[in-house]
Amino acid sequence: MRPISIPYLNLRPNAPPKKIFGPLEKLDRVITYLNENLVRPVHNLNEISEGLKKEGTETELSELLLILNKLNQDKFVAIENREIKHMTAPDIEEIITVELYFSITFDGRIFSQEGGYTRKKEKEDVEVYRLRTLEQNERRQAKGLIVLQVIIAIGTAIASLYYIMEMVKGFFIKDAI
Repeated sequence: MRPISIPYLNLRPNAPPKKIFGPLEKLDRVITYLNENLVRPVHNLNEISEGLKKEGTETELSELLLILNKLNQDKFVAIENREIKHMTAPDIEEIITVELYFSITFDGRIFSQEGGYTRKKEKEDVEVYRLRTLEQNERRQAKGLIVLQVIIAIGTAIASLYYIMEMVKGFFIKDAI
């Protein structure tokens, strides 16, 4: 017997059910978070993760990094590397680490305000549906034109036979007189 997975089932009492978000929704949530938190224009990975968790979108850091890289590829988020110096013990060793900071671009702000990836996908789906409908109508009209051409061809053939028969009949009647 296979176990059944129910995504909205939460066995803890008093805990709100966790909603599972798709990839486009996760992209939208991250870009919306960055757009709505412009008081601090630059955020590190942990800040974004904690902010999303407060809003009900829990995402692992590895997945969040993939999402931010996708947003960076689409030029909606800028990534900045900052070096941070740490001292291990009093003046013994200095360690330099590089931390990533993320900020939303102006294009990202506009894209987020226009509805983000979810809205873009909806528009694309509507356009695909419209094109399919147009193609179906075009095929239907093409079939109708073919039927009309066949009817015209048959009518022309019948008319031609009639006139040929009339000419032959007239030819024989003239010869008989």
